Formats: sequence, structure tokens, C-alpha cells
Amino acid sequence: SRALYVTGVVASEAKIIKPSAKVITSAVQAAKQNGVITFFDPNIRAKDWDIPENVVALLRQIAESVDYYLPNELEYKLIGFNKPEEGDFSKQRVIIIKEGGKGCLVLGPKGIARVPPKSTIVVDATGAGDAFNAGFITGILRGGDPVSAAELGSAVAALTISKVGTLNSFPKADDVVELLDCGGD
Repeated sequence: SRALYVTGVVASEAKIIKPSAKVITSAVQAAKQNGVITFFDPNIRAKDWDIPENVVALLRQIAESVDYYLPNELEYKLIGFNKPEEGDFSKQRVIIIKEGGKGCLVLGPKGIARVPPKSTIVVDATGAGDAFNAGFITGILRGGDPVSAAELGSAVAALTISKVGTLNSFPKADDVVELLDCGGD
């Protein structure tokens, strides 16, 4: 495999650590040892953000061990990293903070870049984060830098939220290329 994508839902859900968490941490370690690019979205699904410290510590451990960490704003703050302006990144890790309608921040060894969202009419935001992740990962695997990969992720998310549902709203490659080629904001 060229990539390993991990979602926090596999490691923790409903404020508890799942038995599968050990498998996840081992898989990330094995992937890193074998030169596989690693991605992690904590994907915290909680009705409130009072998450037990052992769960936060596990998610932080995974985030610190991957190449690309893909939290939203709340997840980024919860897991305990510093504010983006303080340059919390290393040469080994790139952090993409998804900010919904504000776009995203790309924090990496070359500094901080803001990627604005693509203009769209929001019909249903369900699946936006997953769509962004799919576009971002595709961009990286095609040899793009983190900023161009985030632009691709933003285009995929914009097209996704312009339709109702999840699986049936994910765009086809031609739709994404058309949006990017037209210079869609």
C-alpha cells in the first residue's frame, strides 16, 4: 500500500478507547517503518467535548505519529496542540486544520498557508470532512504538495456539500477537474 488512512472512530468512540486502538497504533508504526505515507483524522463524534484524558492522550499519540494530521478546529484544540500561529508542526508532520466555510490551514515545515474554500451553495454538509480527506490524500498520492492537495480536498468537499446525502453526493473526478479548471473560488 502507498498510504494508510486512520480515522479516530476506529480507535475511540462514545468517549471510550476501543480494543482496536492497539491494532491502529501498530498499523501506523508498521506503515512508517515501511515507508508508507500515513494520514489521521480524529473524527471525534461526541455530543459534548468533555472527552476523558486517556482518550485525548491516545488521539494525540496517533496524531503525533503520522505524516498528515487532518483535524477540524475543535479536534485540533481538544487534542492539545498549540495555536496554528505558534507554528506547531515538525519537519515530519503536516497538519491540515479544516475550518468549514473558512477553508483550511496548512501547517508544515515551509510555514503556514491558508487555503480558502471553494464557492458553493451548501445543501448538506454531511460527509464534507471525509470528502476533503479523500481529495487531500489523492493530491498527496499524485505527488502534490500539501497546499495543492488541500485545494483538491476543498474542491471535492465543495462539490459534495452541494448535494444531499453522502455516498451519492461524492463527486466524480471529471467534476472536480472541471471545478479546478474553471478557477472556481
